[in-house]
Amino acid sequence: MSILVKIINVITLIINFLNCIKMKKNIIASILILLSLSSCIAVKKEIAEIPSGTYEIDKAHSSVIFRVDHLGLSKYTARFTKFDAKLEFDNENPSKSSIETTIKANSVKTDFPFVQRKDFDKFLAYNENWFNARKFPKISFKSKKITRTGPRKANITGDLTMLGVTKEIKLKAKFNKAYKVKPYVGKAALGFSASAKIKRSEWGFGTFIPSIGDEVEIIIETEFHKL
Repeated sequence: MSILVKIINVITLIINFLNCIKMKKNIIASILILLSLSSCIAVKKEIAEIPSGTYEIDKAHSSVIFRVDHLGLSKYTARFTKFDAKLEFDNENPSKSSIETTIKANSVKTDFPFVQRKDFDKFLAYNENWFNARKFPKISFKSKKITRTGPRKANITGDLTMLGVTKEIKLKAKFNKAYKVKPYVGKAALGFSASAKIKRSEWGFGTFIPSIGDEVEIIIETEFHKL
């Protein structure tokens, strides 16, 4: 009889323990939902204070960087220094906003250290096996759809045109902050971070694959000012 009582007591303890875990999970889930709702409300309020309209890129506080695998040893990193972008912003429905970007292909910058030996930036810019900027001077992106994935995050789907080929890509974007009046500028401003991964071979850009990776990571930091 005493053994049966012990078994019942153990079972009771297990049931109570499981109920406790379930209760904790429900509490945690509720807290996460409340935090998410609070974040959504805060972001919505922040955006609502910023006027809709056309915004131009702040070139002094924007960058376009790309990284590609080099022999499996490192991620070779370079950037473009000449670009422009225009944002059509809708504060009532940010998903209806749109963006267009143009990059000058000959503005590729690598920080190659042996400049007395070779102008590597110029070689990459104009060589037919690389960016071929004489024939294709511009790289462009035009958004087609913006899908919110979180209070401050969204996927921006659009067309990337490079080397005369247009393919759809998806940028993962994050809304960082907004100013109704940006300090030192006196204009409404929006700030974003974005990234994407593409296969350069899809644009006919297959030079030295696989020694130099096919996958290219694009990293963007940008600020926009209201016109």
